Amino acid sequence: MSSPCWPLGSVCGECFLLASLRRTTLCILLLTGLCLCLHKYHFVNNSKTFQEAQVFCKTYFTDLATVDNMVDMQQLVAAFDSGYEGSAWIGLYDIDWAWDWSLLDLRYYKPGEYLYRVWSAGEPNQPRTQTLCVGILGGYWFDFFCTETFTFVCYINPNDPTLEATSTANYIYINQTMVWADAQTYCKQHYKELASVRNATENMLIMEVVPNDLMVWIGLYKISWIWWSDSSVSRFTYWISGRPLATSGNCVSSVKNATVSGQWMENPCTNNLNMMCYSTKKQVFILKVTAVKPSVDMNDPNVLENVLTFMEVKLSAMGVMKFVRLTWKTDPGNNIFHPEDNKNVGVMNLC
Repeated sequence: MSSPCWPLGSVCGECFLLASLRRTTLCILLLTGLCLCLHKYHFVNNSKTFQEAQVFCKTYFTDLATVDNMVDMQQLVAAFDSGYEGSAWIGLYDIDWAWDWSLLDLRYYKPGEYLYRVWSAGEPNQPRTQTLCVGILGGYWFDFFCTETFTFVCYINPNDPTLEATSTANYIYINQTMVWADAQTYCKQHYKELASVRNATENMLIMEVVPNDLMVWIGLYKISWIWWSDSSVSRFTYWISGRPLATSGNCVSSVKNATVSGQWMENPCTNNLNMMCYSTKKQVFILKVTAVKPSVDMNDPNVLENVLTFMEVKLSAMGVMKFVRLTWKTDPGNNIFHPEDNKNVGVMNLC
């Protein structure tokens, strides 16, 4: 099957100046219809756990499937065997303990303190469809969508002598209701940061500064479903309606049946499912370059460097360069460009 492509027609016919070569003007022409192909998906009808599927895909292909956009999804669905109905692992997963403090300076935390938690029974329990934030009530922690509004507790910078601490733990209660992000901004502007809770003593001290046993925001939050098997970063999602749930599994499959066409659902990572792998191949495309000054040596290292930089800028603007690396391909004579129909033609590798 074919893989998703980025057409390069927007580069065709463009000219640029090489300042290092007396402002020589070069015009770059690309072959019509040429494209950059990055992901090729491979359906493997062999049931394995998520971890086993990772090992299999890394061994025989590149990795479990990464999906960046709807073009990728269309290609992935097309890779399923004809008539297949069922699920297949893709590379997306979540991590239960991957909650972060808004105060990220790790010098503030002794060993084990960054992971200190006091969840109430049954918590966390919110659907992981958006960023989750944490509030404290009576010393126990609860997760909420960050768009809820509560009062909050800030951490005061003890190194700032102009700030008055309200407790020995340098916490201060703010009697204003805000969404979590606004509370964080307020704490940053007026104090240090939303409160981090490193141990049982600090958990108790926060309760001492909060009146009337109210629910208050602290600095703990989680962005779910950002982890891909190949360590790439993609925020694209394609969930089945109502998914993902709170605690139904941390690994993701693509589902194909009579009612669902590739949408995702979460599963326990120990389930045995088929898998969708992907591979990447080195692609080659040809540049046709015309120099206004015929005396320009297109194989001059300075010219080659400038042409390569020009292409990288163009591909970056198209959002492609974060996935690829460009290199020149030399011929047996160690040259890159050669004359053809009054143009210099060179070959570039994409990998």
